[in-house]
Amino acid sequence: MVLKPPFRTKGVDARTSGLIPAPRCRSALALAFLFCLGGFSAAFYADPPHAEVARHNDQLGPLLQGIRVPIGGTRPPSHPLRFFSIDVHAVYPSVDGMVSSNHPPRVLWGWSYDAQTDFDWDGSLSGCGSNRSRMRLDGVSGQFRLHSQLPGVLRVHENPSSPAFSGFDSAELSSSRGPLSVTLDGRIFLQYDREVHTVQCRSFCYWNGCSVQSWVDISHDSPVYDYSASSPSVSLPLVHPANQTVSFTPWIRNFSLFLPSMQAYFYSNTSLYWLESLWDGMRTGYQRFQSFDARPDARGALSVVSVPNRSAGSHDVSPARFQSFASTSYRYAYRVDQALDSRIGPGVHTWAVSARDFFNDAVQLQEDFLGHDSARLSVELSPASIPVGQPVGVSVRLSDRAARPLSGLPFVLETSEVLQNLTSDARGLARAQITFRQPGAHRIVARFLGSAGLAPTFADAVVYVHSEPISSEGVLRRYDGLLLGVIVVLALCAVRFR
Repeated sequence: MVLKPPFRTKGVDARTSGLIPAPRCRSALALAFLFCLGGFSAAFYADPPHAEVARHNDQLGPLLQGIRVPIGGTRPPSHPLRFFSIDVHAVYPSVDGMVSSNHPPRVLWGWSYDAQTDFDWDGSLSGCGSNRSRMRLDGVSGQFRLHSQLPGVLRVHENPSSPAFSGFDSAELSSSRGPLSVTLDGRIFLQYDREVHTVQCRSFCYWNGCSVQSWVDISHDSPVYDYSASSPSVSLPLVHPANQTVSFTPWIRNFSLFLPSMQAYFYSNTSLYWLESLWDGMRTGYQRFQSFDARPDARGALSVVSVPNRSAGSHDVSPARFQSFASTSYRYAYRVDQALDSRIGPGVHTWAVSARDFFNDAVQLQEDFLGHDSARLSVELSPASIPVGQPVGVSVRLSDRAARPLSGLPFVLETSEVLQNLTSDARGLARAQITFRQPGAHRIVARFLGSAGLAPTFADAVVYVHSEPISSEGVLRRYDGLLLGVIVVLALCAVRFR
């Protein structure tokens, strides 16, 4: 029942009167409430337990309104209040005192008090006109306001429920850098039933004299005492969801299957507790950086806190590894190493990294990559030395990295004088005859220009081309004069030394 305070009220500020309850009393009351609610088992959670915390706090909210905490002590009838407190117990969903712009928070708040409930007789009935009174507490009510503030914007909510909407929706929170500040103020009204006994006297005179008749008149009134208080201001940093604050930067777009791994950077401006790597839709590894706990305050209100996770994660196939490091442009940065193995074949592949932030908002970024196998080429010449005008036989073998022949694939055979297009046969072979018109060393290059899943490659060999055919008769004709001179010199030497 909400009581309308009359004008004859007396005001006292409970925050300046030293009437705050002892901590041991508040702790005892918190235990009682936890017992009444069935308790909340403290445990570590793999994922943020926002749903569990919300259910608990939603049930607790109405029970935090108007809690009387007896702290003892005697108060005068003119000032019956012992203490009055307004408290913000939790703002949720939140983690480590941070709220998300994607999840408008609610404010769990409550008020508590203590006042003397009964006053014994004050005064005495000693004669005509004397009176005495006593009071008992008949009702307690309150009027409250919730103040929610973002930089430059203030919202005031009259008589909010508990939990109460913070006053800002997702669009307003997303356009702000924060923080979000909440505070409450209010007044408490103590209504008493006061019973007043007054001795009433009346004189009666008769023929034989006068007498006085007295009786006690009983009346009631309802004095109301009001007091004001406000809660401490709670300021919460505002973070934005992962899908607004992340980027994924691979080092390369195409890769060779001979590479042992690929690397990418994943950047974020919000806290992430989970990263997962997926290659072509298959999870190749994950890392959990944080676990979570739901911790109660003195009244049993729960808040989510993060706890460092000691697990190294799990890997299924082609393990991906995660490592966090500092970044100058983002609050958080992670390096992801994706191993490549024989199960990853050539062609187009999709590499995705999935992340979840502290508010269970998920984001997945992906890139497509072209994986190349590597073809192998070999060039053989027969013979390796020829005269001008004589053809050289060229044999080219095309195979994959496992030395299996690759058939039906085109490649180019080029020299300084000719350019030929060839196609490998069922054995991965292609043959050609090439004739050179100029003497010298000539380079023959076989080039495979690549195809789907195969990277370009080349191989070469060198053939030596002479200006004319070389035979034994030709050698004798070319050097016959020289031989004759040598024979003459040897004969003269023999005659001289006889």
